[in-house]
Amino acid sequence: MLDQPNSATLRKQPLWGILGGMGPLASNEFLNNIYQLSLGRTEQDMPRVILVSDPSVPDRTTAIKAGHIQQVARPLQELIVRLGEMEVDHIVIACVTAHFFLPYLLLPPSISQRMISLISVVCESLRKDAQKYLLLRTSGTRDARIFEDHPGWNKVSSQVCVLDDKDQETVHHKYLYQLKKRAVNTDELKLLTQLKEKYQVEGFIAGCTEVHLHTRDLLANGIRMIDPLYILAQRIAAPLSQAQGE
Repeated sequence: MLDQPNSATLRKQPLWGILGGMGPLASNEFLNNIYQLSLGRTEQDMPRVILVSDPSVPDRTTAIKAGHIQQVARPLQELIVRLGEMEVDHIVIACVTAHFFLPYLLLPPSISQRMISLISVVCESLRKDAQKYLLLRTSGTRDARIFEDHPGWNKVSSQVCVLDDKDQETVHHKYLYQLKKRAVNTDELKLLTQLKEKYQVEGFIAGCTEVHLHTRDLLANGIRMIDPLYILAQRIAAPLSQAQGE
């Protein structure tokens, strides 16, 4: 007879909802990191996670530039409500640019109160760190001022370097959007090394969730990273007693 999971243990674990697919490799890596960071625990003590990966959501940068807000807002709202109906305790949208559309959604407080802002996670991390970082983000995120318009950004903006226009185009088209199509390669890691030296920073802010695909490699090479998905993966993977401060 198969051993049954300890239902008391399962009830104690919060249920995390991830809205992914934007892009799918990044949200898959997020889920993978959650469980890689949880190794050493029993299966029944692992984090409980629901991943809804829907790559059909229209391109966020294109929609922002064209002013086609509802083309993205409508499917986002449907997917977030679906997660909310699954009675998750927390909701993470694994796409920074998608955060632009949140003010256009009509979500009940019972759902919106469960959502965790990746921008807030970045600001919280910067407040605990005096180093200088280079912000890697899509052109849509830059143009929409998703970071700059966040209430906590002014307190940490002095620690952030932004790319010039030429480098921004390179990062958007030749780095971030290439990561959506294929696996990480050495050319992309070389580009990041060059940017780190050019802007004289200690590391990078993953202002686009595609950067999450590089985080473990960069950390392994001694490069500092403020990656909201990796920070959340660590938080989700923390043993329940540690997460509760016991």
